[in-house]
Amino acid sequence: MNRTLLGTAAAALGLLASPTANAFTLLANLTGGWDAKELTFMVNESSCTGLGISSADLNTAIDAAIDIWNSVPTSNLKIVKGGPTTGTSNGNPPVIYCSTSPGDTIAGTGSAGILGGRIVQGSLVLNGDNTKTAYFGNLTEAKRLVTVTHEIGHVLGLGHSELNYALMYYSIGSKADLRLSQDDMDALTWLYPRDEFSDGVMGCATTQSVAPPSSGSGGAGSSTLLVGWLSVFGLAWLASRRMPRRI
Repeated sequence: MNRTLLGTAAAALGLLASPTANAFTLLANLTGGWDAKELTFMVNESSCTGLGISSADLNTAIDAAIDIWNSVPTSNLKIVKGGPTTGTSNGNPPVIYCSTSPGDTIAGTGSAGILGGRIVQGSLVLNGDNTKTAYFGNLTEAKRLVTVTHEIGHVLGLGHSELNYALMYYSIGSKADLRLSQDDMDALTWLYPRDEFSDGVMGCATTQSVAPPSSGSGGAGSSTLLVGWLSVFGLAWLASRRMPRRI
């Protein structure tokens, strides 16, 4: 391989491995997420319907939240919705329920119990007080979906992002539809990284964090290395173009 080809290959690999800065945070004292690849959320539906929140509205929001967190390709965590429960506190598996306790402007709260740096229990509480501004039953569909998805993020161990367009930004007031930003996906991936060798057939991406993010003002730097078959074939094609022809 001549110098020109070496330079081309190095440039191509340089494009594949580029440092980025994270804006996400994790919950305080957290060094890892739930110790499971499949996490079931139990639902206390009766606690919500008893406070005037429809079963359809509740389950639509939960299903949408689970689907979008499960759509992150670089995470190995799978979330599922379990059967009914009467739980109204942190549990393992985590519990989703409604209460009149969140307050006037808080539509929901997500919490996680941490032991030894890992999450061992959690819950998501939705505002069931119909006298409050943030009553879950009076929110628009978009706000219901965003609320549940955001709070599930906390139960998974994610803190708030510094980016106002991220789903995990501290305020959902400006969110008109449900979507994850790259920062949200990076946060989930940091806690639940997908290993292409043990979690399935080799794909196109592996995300690796150099250092853990802080629980305060944002994450430390991370490095993303993309190694795809197309890139390999691309380098081979470049080599064939650069090799001198033999007469």
